[in-house]
Amino acid sequence: QRRLLLDPEFRARVLADEPTTSRFADANTMISTWHKMYVLPRDLSYEPGYPDSIAGIAEAAGMTPREALMDEALKMARNIASKSPLAMRLAKQAYNVCENMPQRDGYRFEQNITEQLSHTEDAKEAQRAFAEKRKPVFKGR
Repeated sequence: QRRLLLDPEFRARVLADEPTTSRFADANTMISTWHKMYVLPRDLSYEPGYPDSIAGIAEAAGMTPREALMDEALKMARNIASKSPLAMRLAKQAYNVCENMPQRDGYRFEQNITEQLSHTEDAKEAQRAFAEKRKPVFKGR
């Protein structure tokens, strides 16, 4: 999966699929409002400027906003793909389950998953990799 995210042909195929309309009015607006779309930075800014928008990023890089958005989305996908597959699967499950729970119950559910993950091979590999200053090699166990 990670190889696909790095493949320029994959990026080109997705970009070739030009959206024109959507079933949802909000999506149609999003397709054309790149200057109002932002990538969330690590140090969250509550007042991002035009240079931080997809339109601004695209302009600075000399590409279209769709290309800039694709690059940012692929960057985010590669980051997620570099994580433990087991941890990502359980995080997604926790999000979906907790979304409609009272906050206290959701927190307890999430803490149970965190505790389960702490006993996995991937958790031990993450700790070893951190101590050895290298990237972890996850096995999904």
